Amino acid sequence: MNRKGWIIVGAVASFLLVLCCACAVAGWAWWSGTRDAPAATVEQYLTAIRDDDTARVRELTCHRAGVATRLMADWTDVVDWEIIGDESYERSAEVTARVTYTIMGITDSQRMVFTLLKEDDQWVVCGLTAAR
Repeated sequence: MNRKGWIIVGAVASFLLVLCCACAVAGWAWWSGTRDAPAATVEQYLTAIRDDDTARVRELTCHRAGVATRLMADWTDVVDWEIIGDESYERSAEVTARVTYTIMGITDSQRMVFTLLKEDDQWVVCGLTAAR
């Protein structure tokens, strides 16, 4: 093979290498973005409660949310929180957070487990329980 042929082979190989790297970076970004989505949804949910953004709370709450979830949004002033763990699957997830809140003038901090489901390709909060 002559010199011109080797240049063409090298250019094609370089192009394929760059294409593979770009696909790997895009795949990693997609995978890490979907993996973190439940925790981000809980962050948005707690921010909406703290900011009294009832429309956003409704957007982030599933249609069959339990009583505890509605009470959290209606009666609680969220002061602060920290996401401390999450476990997600294809259509469901659980996110654990330490939440500091005020209810009827009393401030407390508890570990809470938020149950999320994927509805129409969006993560929504469907329930919460106090954890020990």
